[in-house]
Amino acid sequence: MITRFHGIDYHKSYSTMAVLNYKGEEIDFKLRHTDLKGYIQGLGSEDAVVMEAFWGAFYWAERIESRGAQCYIIDPHRFWIIKGFWNKPDKQDSGNMGKA
Repeated sequence: MITRFHGIDYHKSYSTMAVLNYKGEEIDFKLRHTDLKGYIQGLGSEDAVVMEAFWGAFYWAERIESRGAQCYIIDPHRFWIIKGFWNKPDKQDSGNMGKA
């Protein structure tokens, strides 16, 4: 059963992650986290991850799913929660993806 929802906003040298519980409340937040591989190692079958499409999204999605977690890749130009905020901080972006 999915109990944690992760929104990952990926950048070239770091990622921002927001983790929400099933009520949509933020339970963890990582700003400028540089170890995505290590973060993925902590995922399991109770996790669902949402990431924006980027050059390595499918590579990371395969690693996430190999841990038993579900992974969804979204197009930021079509995702209405993100699309409405073109001037958006990473915290808001990753939190909105966790709510998707």
